[in-house]
Amino acid sequence: MTERRCSRQEEFRLSCVVADYLRRALPSTAVWSHFPAGEARSAITGARLKRMGTARGWPDYLIVYDGKLIGLELKTPKGPVSKEQQAVGEAFSANGMAWTVARSLDAVESFLRSEGVPLKATVHA
Repeated sequence: MTERRCSRQEEFRLSCVVADYLRRALPSTAVWSHFPAGEARSAITGARLKRMGTARGWPDYLIVYDGKLIGLELKTPKGPVSKEQQAVGEAFSANGMAWTVARSLDAVESFLRSEGVPLKATVHA
């Protein structure tokens, strides 16, 4: 198995753990979704998505809570942040929104708490 394939599987596992955590931990007034732009697509599907406005660099998870948009970009411990992802993160910050790169569930929880999100669950009880 190639290193890139292992990295994709590791990021998929982290994404599933984060999704399970968000389902349990976020307050009921929060809304969130995964932004599924990173998977392999056919050339036709890719062209259609681009035509509809799908842009590179958007975070993996978008959370809306208490008037704020929060972006979570998930990466494996060694996963690089692309130029497009960094640019989107800078745009979030410039517009008063929250954005981070999280490489673990602990990092997700810590960031959400730092943004004032009252979580209903913790990673470590």
